[in-house]
Amino acid sequence: MHTTGAAQFVRGVRVKLAGDAVGRGILRAMRMIDGSSDNRYH
Repeated sequence: MHTTGAAQFVRGVRVKLAGDAVGRGILRAMRMIDGSSDNRYH
């Protein structure tokens, strides 16, 4: 087992999880903004 490969794998997983968390936060913020505008119109 190569330690460098494992380190890169762990780093990639962390980056992916961080990206997913950021993406979820953006989507949640957009959904809240869309929801408020939808509530205003309906």
